[in-house]
Parts: sequence; structure tokens; C-alpha cells
Amino acid sequence: MKFQNIILRNTNLFLFVFLNLVNLVVHAQQDTLYYNNNWKLTVKDSAAYFRPPVQKQGSLYKIEDYYSSGQLQMRGMSTKSDNNLWQGEVTWYNEDGSVLQQATYNNGKLEGKYISYLNDKRLEAVFKNGRIISGKTNGKWLKNRRYYQEVRGDTVVNIIYENDINGARFERYSLGSHRDKLVKYYDHHGKFIGQRELLHKGNFRGLEVFYYETPMRPMQIIYYPNGKRLGSTFFYCNNQVREQFNMENELSKTYFSPDGKKIGKIEYSLKNDVLRAANGRKITFFSNYNKDKTELIRSIREYSNSKLKKDEQFYENQNLKSKTIYTDGKKELQISYNEAGQEIARMVYNNWNPVEGTEIIGNGSKTYKDGKLVKELNYYQDTNLIFSRKTSDLEIYYNKNGEELGRLILKDDNGYQKPTDGYRYFIDREGDIRSEELYSNGYRVSITSYYSRRVAENVTKKFKTIELTEPDSFKKNREQRFYSNGVMQSDIKFSGYTETLGTFYNKQGEKIGEYDYKAKDGKLFVFFRNSDQLKSKAVFKNGKQLSLKRYDYGIQSKYGEINPVLVEDIDITCCAKFYTRNGELIAEAIYKDGKPWEGQIYDPQIRTKYTIAKGVRHGAYKKYDYNHNVLESGNFVEDKADGLFTYYDYSGNILKKETYKNGLLEGLASYYDKNGKLLSEMSYKADKPMDGTRIVQLTFNGVETNQTFANGELVQSIYSDDKGKRLAFYENGTQVKGIAYYGDTNNKRFSYRLKGRNLHGEVVRYNKEGKAEYKAVFDDGKLKEGGVLLNANGIKGKPEYMILERDLGTVKVRLMGQNNKVLLKAEEVLTFGTATVFIQNLNIYINNIKPEDLY
Repeated sequence: MKFQNIILRNTNLFLFVFLNLVNLVVHAQQDTLYYNNNWKLTVKDSAAYFRPPVQKQGSLYKIEDYYSSGQLQMRGMSTKSDNNLWQGEVTWYNEDGSVLQQATYNNGKLEGKYISYLNDKRLEAVFKNGRIISGKTNGKWLKNRRYYQEVRGDTVVNIIYENDINGARFERYSLGSHRDKLVKYYDHHGKFIGQRELLHKGNFRGLEVFYYETPMRPMQIIYYPNGKRLGSTFFYCNNQVREQFNMENELSKTYFSPDGKKIGKIEYSLKNDVLRAANGRKITFFSNYNKDKTELIRSIREYSNSKLKKDEQFYENQNLKSKTIYTDGKKELQISYNEAGQEIARMVYNNWNPVEGTEIIGNGSKTYKDGKLVKELNYYQDTNLIFSRKTSDLEIYYNKNGEELGRLILKDDNGYQKPTDGYRYFIDREGDIRSEELYSNGYRVSITSYYSRRVAENVTKKFKTIELTEPDSFKKNREQRFYSNGVMQSDIKFSGYTETLGTFYNKQGEKIGEYDYKAKDGKLFVFFRNSDQLKSKAVFKNGKQLSLKRYDYGIQSKYGEINPVLVEDIDITCCAKFYTRNGELIAEAIYKDGKPWEGQIYDPQIRTKYTIAKGVRHGAYKKYDYNHNVLESGNFVEDKADGLFTYYDYSGNILKKETYKNGLLEGLASYYDKNGKLLSEMSYKADKPMDGTRIVQLTFNGVETNQTFANGELVQSIYSDDKGKRLAFYENGTQVKGIAYYGDTNNKRFSYRLKGRNLHGEVVRYNKEGKAEYKAVFDDGKLKEGGVLLNANGIKGKPEYMILERDLGTVKVRLMGQNNKVLLKAEEVLTFGTATVFIQNLNIYINNIKPEDLY
């Protein structure tokens, strides 16, 4: 059995759950199954592992995997014969018979003690509901990687390495709901390279390292100096730098050969956070991943004063493929060569427009004379077979046998060759027709599109769609879709791109329904896109839905196949049944007068289940995640929330408990950490927070805020931004004071007061040792005196931050870069009163300064 890492949503943890990679399904096994090293099915002679037929023991199924040598590789019990849903103790073995790891499961989730080994040292961990809560683990992770995991207080540390845990590796630090809050990277000598910090808006700061698969060593370093990707350094597999990115004294990249010889350098300018080539040689290579191609140059482009001068493209044999010359940034000449280095075409340009000669573009060529197209040839990918010939007034298309597919007449329309009558074709990389366009009288009459998709392992089917337009117009008025056997599946008419009338057919071509979209009347069929399978079937009459059958993709979709599972079956004249993606009945209800009356109803779209009594929500309520784990549970009385509501994370841990009365929050609410420890409580009265502290998410990105209330008034809140923790104090519901901290520590970074949303009064900046570095006084957002550190958002050049200072008659500013390097100094005498004039041209102002502007 292969070891596969499973990432739990909304947690910091990467858990080892060892599952069979045959899509976790064994398919009613009758014979011995054989697998290769990647746990793909194979024949006996090529097998690295094998699995004898599954044996039933009581209510469970015994599953064993063996090495090809016959040594036991894994043994465990599953609740299902065709799915590895482990129950009880499961053990994995090394080929010498020693234990690799041992785990205990409950209904497919890790539960209890987990034993593994690191350098022959036994490690123990404890799991609860599939989540590690204490201890250490070590095991295999993907190909040629090992995975160490340890709980350190509130932090979970994951280390990915190859053989030596102190050698090449990256360490992932997760805290609470912040997965990979910090990642540290090390080279093959175990030397620290740098780290990547996750910011609250999902951006990164620092650097990120990607490694070669084996031996594990740095392949690429990506730099994020200002929360956005800027540039990267790349290494050959022999550890020699191939591309060295520099951002210290200048923005540039230097290129080297595998033996360390410098082969080029490009200097960059920065515009709108994007690097733009300015001066030098910019080199690209054929591959970053294929070790045999990482040194092969694909192109060399020469720049001067931010304008392209020359562009050379190369074949893999490193012979020149094309050379293009530019004058003042405009294309002037292009010369093309074959793989033997012989010239095969050249084109002269005037202000980018082809004038005389032949140019090679992709899989085709264009020939011009006196600025007019004489001939255009396009070939099937990687062949000498002509796909199309084009002149100034005609396009002709051919199949791979050289037979004509169709032709299209063109008409000159102020220099644009407008299609008028005939067919135009497009092909994919395999040379199959991707789409076919029909033109008549200068308008496109129809588009026929073909889409190939996998429906099973090694099985691909093609599906066709035809879009028709109104006469002498480009407005779509009809869409026809077809089954893979070529029979029409649906025929839908449109008016102004809005569906009006649909007719539907089965695979035999028999009409099965018709639907009026405007009147909402008839039988509406919806199919999975580019599929033979039905997604839903509904019957409407006079705008009212009478019945519905809705299907899900099903759990077996590894190769793109769709195995529909009925999830909703509603008939408003009697009843409704609802099912899980596994086909298990989850709820059923009786209908009365066309509405749910008694029982339970389930909405598979938002995965909520309600108990219904006499037509209203009355009784138990649950909300599930996609894997049908409970996220919320509670109760309704006469259609209003009533009693205890409990909320869970995706691992089943309780997040909070709230009590409702008559649809409103009432009484005590409790909030918990991932380990079930009570964090805070809040009392509510008629839906209003009264006394205590609650944990809420006030922003779209899920950042949590702790709010403290007293006598129904907000008095304090704690939240975090990209720089760290913030504490806000309130009077009469309005913030009047704040403290910003370094990271998640209790070391102050700023203390400040406010008037409305603006800084007002004294603002103090502290160093990490707690000493005041800068003090400033503000009046309703305007800097009056002293110095303050501010973010440099919106300033060209993207400095890290700025230092703004003011005395009675002068304003000074310093723009700061990485490592506190001074990038620019400016000073302005306030000769025009109290407002700056010249510094404003730098997009720097001394008024309307708010707490979020503090650096």
C-alpha cells in the first residue's frame, strides 16, 4: 500500500493516512491484484506488491498487502470490502519484517495511539478524530520523501526531508487555523536558506524554495520582498547557479553555464510591481524540471534602454531557429533556419508590418509581397502535412490524407480579410478538429465544437456542440448538444442569449421532454457537461416544480468518469427522499399541498438537513461538509432556532456553542480551541452581546476577532494584521485607543489614540526590546510634530516603509528598503503654511493618517 498524505481542510495538520491508490477502491476483488512501485495495477511479472483476495471476518474485512518477495507489507481491517475504511489497528512493515508504523482507526479516521520510527527511535503520537493532538510521527510522504510531524504547544511542526532530517529539508510551522504560517528552508548541507511568512491576505513575505526530487537539493528560490513575487534564482542539478537574481544594489539576473561560466546578464526596471527587461541579455531555457534539458537555451533576447534589439530562438540541438532584429523596439527583420542551421526564410518588416519575404510562425509560414499576403501555409503539429492554405481571398483546409475539408472565401475590408462564405477549421495539438465555423454572406452562421474527455482509464469519448446564430447577425439563437454516439441530446432555442425553449432526447434519438424556460412549463433535463450522463430531471407546470431527480458525480471519478448517484428525489404529490454521494438514504419527507409536511428534508447544494413538522422547521437541524461530517447541529421550534446550537471544524472539533430562544441568541455562548479548551464565553440577550468575550469573523478572509463586551457595549477587541496582533479599546462603541504588537508576541510595536478613524494625540513606536524609538503627535489624522513609521503603499519603487518627521517648520521623509536601507531622503520647508507641496508629488501626505497606515 502506498503512503499518501491527506491535507485536512481548515487545519494546520498534514496527517499520514495510508490509503490504497487504486482510487481507494478495490472493485469487488476476486483474484490477487498486482501493483507497481507507484501502486498502479500491473501484471504479476512487473509487480512490486500484491494483494490477495479480501477476506470477510465477522462484520469487517481483512486486507493484507505483500511485497513481491512475499513479506507482509500491511495488515488491517476495513468496514468495506471495496474501500479502505479502516477500523481498529492497522500495521505497516518494512521488507525485513520490522514495523514501519502502526495506527488505530475508528470509521476510517485516526483515533488514539500512533507509533512510528525515526532512525530506529520509537515515536508516539495521539490522534483524535483524525487529527494529531500530541506527540511525534515520522513516515514516508510521496515519492522519495519522508515526513516528520510534532506538536509543540499550540504549534504543529512538519518537516519534509529525503533521508537526513538535518539535511535538505523544509519545515512548516502551523498555528491554530493558520496553516503553514511560517516555512523554513535548508540546503543539502543543512544550512538555513531563508523563510516564507504567510500574510493575512494570503500573500507571502520572504522567499520560497523548490527542491529537486532526488537527491533533494534546492532547484529554485522565489523571492517575495513586498508580499508579491518579484524574481527567482534557479540551480542546475549539480548545485551550480543557472540564474542568479539580485535585488540588493540593482534589479538584475545573471546567467551561468553548468560549469559556472557567466553567459549573460539582464538588468530590470520595476513598473506596477512587474519586472521589465531594460538592458542586457535575457535567457530562457527549455526546461526547469527535465535534468537533461535545464542547460539547453531556448531563447536569448537583447535589450537596450528597455527596448528589444534582437531575439534569437534555438532548437534543442542548440542550432539557431530564428533571429529577429529590432530597431527602436520595432521589428525589422526575421530570419528562420532549419535544425541543420540552414536558412529557410526571411521577412522584412516596416513598423511591425510584414512587407517582403516569408516568416515562420509556429506550425506555419506566411509569404508577403509589397506588404500584401501572397500565401499562408499551416501544418499539422510536428509534421509536414498541410492543414490549410491561405491567400488574400481564399482559405482551403485539408485532412491528414490531403483531402479537402472545406474552403472559405475572404473579402478585403480596409485591410482586414473578412470571411464571407464557406468553412473555417481549427485543430488541436493532436490534429483533431476542435471547431468548425460556417459563414454565409459575411456572417458566421454556426460554430460546431468538439470536446474530447476521458470517461474511464484509457477511454476517451468525443462530444459535439453546435451553436447557431440569427440570420445576418452574430446573436446566438440556438444550441444543440450531442451524445458521444452522435445522437442529439438537447436542442435549446435562445432569444438575446436567454434560453426560451428546449427539446431533449435519449441516446436512441427518441424525444423525452420539452421545456418552456419563460413559462417554466414542461420537462427540463440537465446533463453533466460534455457527458452522456443525466444531472437532473425536473417536471414543471405553470411555473411550479412538480418533481425533481438530481444526481451527483459519484465517488468513483479518478479518470474523469461520471457514475451518477441519485441525491434528490422529490415528488410534491407525495414525498421526497435524499441521499448521500455514497447512495445512502439521509432524509425523507411527506409532502402535503405541494410542500414538505412531515419528516426531514436535505439540501445537497448547501448540505443542510431540517426536521419538518406540519410544514415548518420543527426539530433537529444539521449542516454537513462535503464528506458528510457534521459542521453545525441544533434545533428549531415552529421555524425558529431554539436551544443549543453547536459548531464544528472539518475535523469534528467543537468551535463554539450558542443558545437560541425564539430565533434569537439568548443566554451563554462558549468558544473553544482545536483541543476543546474553553477560550471565552459571551452572554446574549435578545440577540445582543451583553457581557464577556466572543470570537467572530468580521472579514471575508476569515480573520478572527476577539470582541469583549460589558453591559452591552463593545469595550475591547483583539485581531491580527500582516504585522501582528492588535488591541483596540472602545468608548460608547467607538475606538479611542489602540496597541499594535510584534507578531503574536506581547511586545508593543505601536501605541496610539484616535478621533473617529484618524490618529489623534500621541503615537509611540517601540523597538522589540520595548524602548520607545519614535514619538509623534497627531491632530485628527494630521502629523503635528515628531516622527512616525508608515507603510509605503502607493509609492513608486515599492519601498518597504517610510519615516515621516515634522518640526514647527519642516517636514522630512526617508523611504526605506529591505534591511533598513535608506532609498531616498527629502526635506521640505513649510513656506506655504502647514501643508506640504513638493513632497505630495511623491504621493506622501501628512494628513488623514490612520492606524492601518502605521508600519
